[in-house]
Formats: sequence, structure tokens, C-alpha cells
Amino acid sequence: MQKKIRLALAYLLLLAIAPAYSQGIKGKVVDTEGQPVAYASIFIRELSLGTTTNSLGIFRLPLPQGEYHIFFRSLGYTEVFKTVKVADEMIDMEVTMPPQTYMIPEVRVSATGEDPAYRVMRKAIGLANYHLNQVSTYTAEIYIKGTAYFHKLPRAIAKRIEVGDVKVEENRAYMLESLNEVTYRAPDKYEMRIIATQNTIPGYLENVNPMDYINASLYQPQIESFVSPLARNAFFYYEFSFEGSFIQGSHMIDKIRVTPKRKSQQLCSGFLYIVEDLWCLHSSDLEVNTIAGTLYLEQQYANVIMDTWLPVSHKLDMEVQIAGVQADVTYVSSLEYTKTVLNPNLPRSYFEPINAPVAQQEKVPDEADEADEVEGAGEAGGQKEGDDAGEADGQEKADGTGEAGAQEEGDDAGEADGADEVEGAGEAPQPSPEQKKIQEILAKEELSDRDMTRLTRLMEKETGEANPSANNLEIKGTEFSIAPNAVMNDSTFWNKVRPVPLTIEEKETIVRRDSIYGFGNASVSERRDSLFRARRPGFRTRDLITGKTFQSKDRKTRVSYGGLIDPSMLSFNTVDGWIYGQEIGYDYRPTNRVVYRWNLRAGYAFARKAPDIDWNSSILYAPKIRGKIALRVDYRSMDFNRETGIPSLTNSAYSLFYRENYSRRYENLDVLLEHRMDLATGLVFYASADLQRRRELTNNSDFSFFYRDSKSYADNYPDHIEPSDPALDHSSLFAAQARLEYTYEYYYRLRNGRKQYLKSDYPTFYLVYRHAFPMEASGWADYSRIYGGLQHELELGLLSTLNYKVEYGRFLHADALHFSDLKHFKASPLLFDMQGFQETFLLMDYYRSSTSTAYLEGHARLTSPFLVLKLLPWFSERLWNESVSVGYLTSVDIRDHIQVGYSLNEIGFLFDIGIYTAFENWQYHGTALRIYLRF
Repeated sequence: MQKKIRLALAYLLLLAIAPAYSQGIKGKVVDTEGQPVAYASIFIRELSLGTTTNSLGIFRLPLPQGEYHIFFRSLGYTEVFKTVKVADEMIDMEVTMPPQTYMIPEVRVSATGEDPAYRVMRKAIGLANYHLNQVSTYTAEIYIKGTAYFHKLPRAIAKRIEVGDVKVEENRAYMLESLNEVTYRAPDKYEMRIIATQNTIPGYLENVNPMDYINASLYQPQIESFVSPLARNAFFYYEFSFEGSFIQGSHMIDKIRVTPKRKSQQLCSGFLYIVEDLWCLHSSDLEVNTIAGTLYLEQQYANVIMDTWLPVSHKLDMEVQIAGVQADVTYVSSLEYTKTVLNPNLPRSYFEPINAPVAQQEKVPDEADEADEVEGAGEAGGQKEGDDAGEADGQEKADGTGEAGAQEEGDDAGEADGADEVEGAGEAPQPSPEQKKIQEILAKEELSDRDMTRLTRLMEKETGEANPSANNLEIKGTEFSIAPNAVMNDSTFWNKVRPVPLTIEEKETIVRRDSIYGFGNASVSERRDSLFRARRPGFRTRDLITGKTFQSKDRKTRVSYGGLIDPSMLSFNTVDGWIYGQEIGYDYRPTNRVVYRWNLRAGYAFARKAPDIDWNSSILYAPKIRGKIALRVDYRSMDFNRETGIPSLTNSAYSLFYRENYSRRYENLDVLLEHRMDLATGLVFYASADLQRRRELTNNSDFSFFYRDSKSYADNYPDHIEPSDPALDHSSLFAAQARLEYTYEYYYRLRNGRKQYLKSDYPTFYLVYRHAFPMEASGWADYSRIYGGLQHELELGLLSTLNYKVEYGRFLHADALHFSDLKHFKASPLLFDMQGFQETFLLMDYYRSSTSTAYLEGHARLTSPFLVLKLLPWFSERLWNESVSVGYLTSVDIRDHIQVGYSLNEIGFLFDIGIYTAFENWQYHGTALRIYLRF
């Protein structure tokens, strides 16, 4: 009872502070039985604005004065069209949506007996790339509202997001909302400005990033780890069935059921609604079972400009069940497009006869042509009567110069836009041979799988050529900016701009937040200070224990401290005994061009009675060529295989619990100076000089938790090396090294002006030369080594990758070598390890393959969500990957070592398990099970 009173008071309070809107529409959307239609889509043609009702079917939308054509849609209901003339007051409406009726014409029955859905899906899949690239630029105002309602929230998780006395509680709603302006330029540049944002979850009062949520498109082959039903090879993953059609405006809409061929967290189920003849999305209603729970995604599209259907509203529901958390999370969004421009390099003639006149290639009738109600519309924002509101709006958005309130009578913006983009007065440009092939395929009533594949490839080529900037190696990505007072807006502001009304629970959480932070009475500066203190509490005692990162107010300096309890700074081996240390890092950015960094890991080896120090420092300069100068100084015991030796944690665990020591170590004092720069995009040059002093070490500790009386530790030298071998003696080194890497068409992104490489469809080639200079007749290393190869990660279809690497190397001379100077290979003979299976010889002992002669090494690994076991029912529901791999090594000492294996990866995100078989000198060498712990 008290809760209901509290909610009612919150509701009345917010009504009291809400502004009196001068004009607009408000009301409720219900079904024929009077029940509310939650999250029904509302599209206003004149404004290219899409929004939704709330969970109670209520809407409230301020609008400029004028006449509007409004479309109410919801999946499962027949679209309702209203013409509304807004004057100087809010218009109260109740919209009743009848259930959708479907028809299945006989003509859709295929002669082959195949479900008619495949006729629709082949064309939709074939044209997916076209619709993905149909728009060249647009500007949109995007509103997002997310609501979380926690049914169960473990205390440990609630504690992590607690700020001061503000806690997250069960059975209470929490909300975030964000108002953003986004500018898109094909093919990949987004400029996002966060106008306003607020969040009632403590600790998360600032940035909300809606871009991943809004920009994800079903026309993409995959979204994160889930395969789109419009992907090129969707028929491999999904079955489709035709559920019926309905007429909306001048279009026939087909309802297609999507059913995954196997249960999987990487596949979805539900419905797609496809616009006939255009073969684009009308809407979608899909669900995906994820590791965190079931996710439901609804999207509504509308004909925004000249038969270009764009998403105008989104609804995402998630039933969260993970780590003891049970919650319902809902996101809704509304989009208002402005200045939408079609891709001028993509002809809009694919759906018309070849060489048809321009007049026939123009606008396909859409919602704005419905009924006689639309006649005479066009006063929105001050338009003169007689304009076609939808088309007039299209002109403003196409060229960016028109004002809706100043257009002349009778303007046909659609034709004006077409004239700008299609040169010639009334004559269509001649289609290219590829375009003719596309039209010929689309003209077929029934497409075969081969036709669909051809159409997809032709369209991918066509859209690639239509985006000249796509050939630029720089990927623009998203550039963010935040309005100065983005988090300072009060309820008055939000009530004025919010297109989706709040529910009573959402209103209550805002009132509660405002009362805690004093938003109702405090000044802007006081509110800012309150937010800052809540979000960034000062130094606490637990920060000394667990560590913390501190940042200056100007964000130019950052200091990180690992804490007294840092598992990575505690280890054990038989040479050093227990090692315990601390870590501290420093980052200073005086400008966007220069970054100074250093990191110190300092500890003490208690059995060896010596310090354990590793200090790295670097200067990043010339960001566009990735200039870097680094200096490293370390004094500690090192594994002879410095690069790919046994991980410290693995060796500690086996030593302490099984009394088995595998790491072989030497003392090393090392000073390394390195320089890196890009000579050109994809061409990277490294140069380094290295001075080392190496000393032999012996075991100093006999400690273990178990097996003290039944096992003895091995001595500190590799099993196949005699203790008297000169390679283990004290040695010094002065060496120089040069490395050159080249990757063709290496795509990159500039972030804060600094180049970051992302991907390439081509392998990386590398060549390395290393030379050790003897400074005296004895005691100094004297050798030269050269090696080179190629490596690549290649995408093979959806979610599948092929990694391969081939390397050949040889010592040109080896007059004096320390054992650490040899070429070592990555081995893992233990059942449990923490260094992974990739490029690892899993049935080879540590150091056995080390060589001072010539060698040839190769690895290949295919990873996919569906190979063998993942095709079976129970396994297919797991979010795991499968891998098959092969490795090869040959040298003077190891002849033709071949390894083949299979593994299941990311089981519970905790470990991989695999089985591997090896052959050596073309003889069977052994088979073993291996487990990789992802710690």
C-alpha cells in the first residue's frame, strides 16, 4: 500500500513540474479489446520521425504546427493511418489497432514444392548489400531509453555498483536515457554528439553510447557473434517458411518465419517482414538465446525517402539470467532523419525495366499515397497547401538547403532529388554490364541458389565501386563529442524533448535520483560537483589493497597502482623461491601527438636474495606514422625461452602442488633500446640495440605444498643439456636487430590522431636480421641470425577464421652462443597450461627443439562455431568454437615433426580442451589430451 502511495505521489510531482506543451499529439494505442499495445511504432511522414509508445501504450509527442500524416504500426496488427492538423494545443487521440489479417495467394505455391519463402529470401539476401549501402549520408536525432528491473541481485554484484550510500535494490526500476545527434557518411563514418544523457543507476551517471545498438543492421552478415538471416550463406544456418502476406499502402508485405537449423547461441529465430518488389525489410521480430539470457529484437522500418526504407524505431528486450542476476532490461529508441541523401553511385533502376524513362524510375507509391485522407496535406512546419509533405521533406533532406516552411507550391521533392542524382533531362544513364546482369536476375520469378549467389557477388562488387571512399585504407569509425552540460539537464528539459513517455516506475526512479543528488534545488555547479563526487570517490583504504587508477582533472595524467594484493605479482620457482612485488604505471599526454609512459614491476626473490625488477618506458610521437622510442631495463631471473617459455603461473602451480619444476632459468641484466615507425601504410620498421649480462643459476628453494618426501625437484638445466655445456656459462651480449614488416592494404583508424591498424585481407610478411658483436675475445656472444616468413588471419565466411604462419630461419654463423640465444619454439607438454594451443607443439618437451642451425616451422588453425561436435543437438546450444589445426617443424635435431589436433574453445569462457596427435620422422610419436586454462 505504501509503495502505491509513493508511486502516486511521484507521478503527481512529475506532472506538476512538466511543462505545458504548446501543441502536439498525445493519447493511447489499444487493440480491439481495449488492451494497450505496448511499444507500438509511430511514424510521422513529414518529419521522417519514428518513435514508440511506452509499455502502457501511451504516447505524448510535441510537434510544430501543421498537418501530419501519421502511421501507427505494431507487429501482429493492421497499420492505422491518421491525418492530424496540429494547431496551438495538444490533440488527444485514442488509436485502435485491429489484428493483422494475412492472405496466401495461390500464385505463391511453388511448382517444385519448395516453400515460397525461399523465393522471397533469395532476392532479399541477394540485395542485402544494396540496401546496406543505399544511403550516402544522413543526419538523425536519436533518442534511446533503457529500463532495467532487477528481480534478483546478489549482494556482491550490487556492492560493486554502489556509490556512497546509493545502492541498487531488487524490485525497483532503473533507467537511462540519451538524446544524440548522429551524422553518417558512407561507408563507415559516424559523428555522434551526445546532447543530453542521464542515468539513475549509481556509478553510471555519464556517457551512454547508443551507436552499437542503433548501427547494427540485419543487412550485415553478422552482428557481433550472431549470424543474420540475411547473410549470404543464411540457407546453411536457417530454414524459412512463408506465413502469409498483407497489403500496406501500395506495397505487398511478406511475413517469413526464420527457424535455425540447430539450436545455437549464434543463431536467431522469429519473423522477417519483406517488402515485395523492393525486397527490403519492412520490420523484424527476432530472438536470440545468449549466455546472459534471451534477447528479443523488434525493428520497424519506414519509407523515409524515395523507396528507401530505414529503421525508425527499435525495441530490445532481454530476460537476464546470469551469475545469480535476474532482471528484465528494455531498450526503445526513436529516430528522426534529416538531410538524407541516397548514394548517387547506386542506380535505383534495379527494380524497373532496363532503359526505362526516368519518370518511370522515380517514386514507388508508399504510405503517403494512402487513401484520400492524405490529399491537401503539407502544412507541417509552415508548408503551403498543395505540397506533398513527404516529398517536400525529401528535398530538404537530399540537398540540405531547403526549408520545409519556405517551399513553393507543387514542388515535387522526390523528382528534384532524382534530378540531382541522375544526370540528364529525362533520360536514364545506360546501365553497365554488371547492372544489366543484376536486372536480368531480378526479373526472374524464381531464383535458384546459384542465381542468389551470383546476385550477391554482383551486388557486393557494385556497392564497393559505388563507395569510392571504401577504397581508402582509413576506416573512419565513430567520432564522439559531448555537449558541455550533457548530464546537467533537469526534468523540465527531459519532459520537453522526450518522445517516449515514462511509466510511473521510471518517473519514481528519477524523483528518487534527484532527491539524492539535489537536482531539484542545487545550482548547476553544485550539481556538477555532486555528480563528480558520486562518480569518483576519493582514495579509500581498499584502493591500497586492491589497486586503483588515478586520473588528473585535465585527463592528461594517469597513474595506476596494482595494489598490495595483486595475483600477477606473486609467483614461485625453485631458483628464486617466492617472488612478491608491486606494480605502478604512469601515463602523461601533454598533447594528442605525444605520450610518455613508464611501467615498473619491482619485487624481491626471497630464496635467491635478489631484487626482481622490470622497468619499461616509451615515448609515442608522430602519431600518423606510429613513432615510438622505448627503453627497457630489467634485472631478474629469466626462462631460457624468453618469448614462449612456460608461463610463470603454470610453473608455480606445478611446483607447489605436484613438486615438478619445468622452467629453467638464468640471471639476466638487460638494457634494450628500440625504435619503431611506419615507413608507409602497412610497412613498419623496427630497430633495436640490446646489452645483456647473463649468469648461471642453481635451485635455491626446495619448498612445495605436497610430495615433499616422494619427489625431488630437477636441477636447473635443460634435460638434454649437460651441466658442463658452454652454452650455460656466464656470457655477455651486445646485439643489434632490424625488423621489416609489410602488409598490403592494411586498414587503419585514426583515434585521437594516432594510427591504429585494424585488418587486412592479405598476409603480413616479415624479415628480421640480428647480429651479436663480440666485444672481447671470450665471454661475449658472437653470432648472426636471419629469419622471415608470413602470417595471416583470414575470415572464411561467417564466424570462421583461418590462422596460418610459415617461418624459415638460419644462423649465418654461431661462433659463441648462450643457450638463451638459440631459436626456441613454443611447446606445452603438460596436461594443464595457460599459454594456449595456437602455434604450440603440444607433445614436445620444453627446450628439446631449440636449435642453432636452420629450421622451418609452419602452423595452420581453422576455427568455426560449426565443425563436428557443434552440429550435434546439445553441443550446438553452447557458445563454443571448434578448431582443427596442423603444425610442422623440421631442423637438424628435429626431423619432420607433424602435429594434428582438434579442440573445443571458450567452454564457459574459462578453458579450452583439445586432443592432439604427433608424428616425427614420419613415425607415430604420441597422442595427448590438453587443457588450456583462460586465466
